[in-house]
Amino acid sequence: MVVSEDSQAWSYVLRLLTSSNQRSIRE
Repeated sequence: MVVSEDSQAWSYVLRLLTSSNQRSIRE
């Protein structure tokens, strides 16, 4: 369903945002 695909996409984007944030915080 579209909802499941959207949730997966959101989780992927959130992971990218969190990983980038952690990198910036570490540096």
